[in-house]
Amino acid sequence: MVNWSYRRMTMQHHKTERLKRILPANVVDQWDQSIVAAEKDNADNTISILDFIGSDWLGEGVTSKRIAAALRSVGDETDIVVNINSPGGEVEEGLAIFQLLKQHKGHVEVRILSMAASIASVIALAGDTVKMSKYGVLMVHDAWWGMFGNSRDLREAADHLDKVSERISQVYADKTGRPTQEMRALMQAGGSVLDGTYLTAEEALELGFIDGLLGADSVTTAPEKPTNLNPRKAIQQALQASGKTRSEAIALINEISGTRDAATPEGMRDAAETEAAAQAAATLQLALANFKLSLQK
Repeated sequence: MVNWSYRRMTMQHHKTERLKRILPANVVDQWDQSIVAAEKDNADNTISILDFIGSDWLGEGVTSKRIAAALRSVGDETDIVVNINSPGGEVEEGLAIFQLLKQHKGHVEVRILSMAASIASVIALAGDTVKMSKYGVLMVHDAWWGMFGNSRDLREAADHLDKVSERISQVYADKTGRPTQEMRALMQAGGSVLDGTYLTAEEALELGFIDGLLGADSVTTAPEKPTNLNPRKAIQQALQASGKTRSEAIALINEISGTRDAATPEGMRDAAETEAAAQAAATLQLALANFKLSLQK
């Protein structure tokens, strides 16, 4: 029998490692992905941002395109609730989501269920009212990214990051009514990309980042469930996208995993093969993570 708990844990580990390439590692480590809104709060006018901001080639993440579609679905003048539990992600994508929510004609209530860090903290402030779990955290820091290039490239990148940080500090200042200099001081606290400022719900309320606290019954932990991700198929699609034929992709996957052709019908596997397939899946999860890392180099 496939051990879904093990597979889920393995996949979450790989996702965590992927996120550490675009986000401060300490933010990712503190993010509890299992925190979601209580069932009673999941109405038709609810939009959930419960992942990193942006997207990867596995289709994970929250993008401005998805938020725009969700807003069209609920209607331009409908009052909405936006649930957030996110470690942040791509800055420009986050700013685009912020603009979409700010332009929505209906009332926007943002609920920070657990974490709103980095660019997710900016998205949270798009709400007409912002509420936060008393156990949640709001994290602000200067814009950053990993980069490479010559000295001119790095100087241009540094100038761009300064401008992005100024835009973000203005969002914070507009919400709190405090000077942008004070907001930049919070963002730059500690002097390292791993620092910034972590605000508790009480601190965020006192500074004016949020307008109130959520009741204890507003959040819950998501139940564990099987994943639909097929690691063989994900690698195969990525290999074919990089120029390999279908047969070449399947042959390479079989070489990595030591398993037979991926086209073998599921119904033809006996109990012993099912257990072997579970072990092969774990191997493929690692291969999948390594393959994505190689594409990003």
